[in-house]
Amino acid sequence: MAEYLTEGWTAAIDYIMKTQAVDATSATAYALNGHSVSILVYPKGSTTPLVLTGTTTVSSDTMGADVGLVTYEPGSGELLNSQSPYRVRYRVTDGNEKIADFPNGAPVEWVVRKP
Repeated sequence: MAEYLTEGWTAAIDYIMKTQAVDATSATAYALNGHSVSILVYPKGSTTPLVLTGTTTVSSDTMGADVGLVTYEPGSGELLNSQSPYRVRYRVTDGNEKIADFPNGAPVEWVVRKP
């Protein structure tokens, strides 16, 4: 799954984490209450994630329900066409230091184009 962005993008990029399920229709939002979330962004050809300057936020819906939504707002100049495509995973750590990476299949791909 690819997300297409423009170089210099600083607007929010949303990702909804889902539980693993037999099929996509039975997957539900992954409960993030009490968990920390970090984002791992790997530039083209690299096995080392970037050190990011943007902001990662875990959100709930207007009623306060946990909807598995993580929003990332990239820092200015962070996403470059020359390092695209980026491979992206969201790392969830619970209070017992157990780790889960999302998606657990192929990573999300961010394709960055020149303006």
